[in-house]
Amino acid sequence: MNSVPFRFLKAVYLAEVTNQRATSLSQLLMEVTITSQWSLFFHLHQHFFRDPHIVPEYPNDFSSWVHTYLAEDAVAEKLANLNLVRSMDLELVRREICTILAQHLQEISGERHTSSENAFIFCKPRLAVLDTGRTARTLDEFIDILREMDSDTVAYHLFIAPRLLSETMMNDFSLWFRQRGHHRLADRLDSFDPYLKSLKENHDFLLDLIESERADPQADGYDDRKIPGYRS
Repeated sequence: MNSVPFRFLKAVYLAEVTNQRATSLSQLLMEVTITSQWSLFFHLHQHFFRDPHIVPEYPNDFSSWVHTYLAEDAVAEKLANLNLVRSMDLELVRREICTILAQHLQEISGERHTSSENAFIFCKPRLAVLDTGRTARTLDEFIDILREMDSDTVAYHLFIAPRLLSETMMNDFSLWFRQRGHHRLADRLDSFDPYLKSLKENHDFLLDLIESERADPQADGYDDRKIPGYRS
């Protein structure tokens, strides 16, 4: 069985303003097409880091801006309901956003604009990954440490690592538990949708889920075939 410990990491970032701006849907479409994956990630996930206790009605920056400054609520609703848990690849998410915007532009005769003061400003995160100094080798240790960790640690392992820093596109929690032989738990960690909850709710849910595994451990054996290596 894999003996690599789980290292609890966290990330801090500064938002760097780029020179990309949009004051209409057509401009937003053009800029989304060419913006970096880091910028795309930032605008899809910023609310988790800004306020870990809430789930806003328009949960990403694109949907919020289209609703607030262009009053294009039909488009805003579609952007708010991007299936991010299904599309772990940010390029697929980019394509979905572009499709939504392009289809709407084809259906209308004229588009709305907002002022330059209310333009959508593309940003990208300057990320620093920090080691918390905590590691877990067992299920019990993992639960005890996760209970003490803040939401930034959960966000790193749930969103940042699989989308920006890994080729596996699997969240760190499910990857490590699968290697430990907890296949049922790993499947449940892979299948739940973290975008339906606040970051704090995700933290609590993860604890409940992992504690339920401790109370009722599965019986299937360890199988390391085709399991990517954990990012230690």
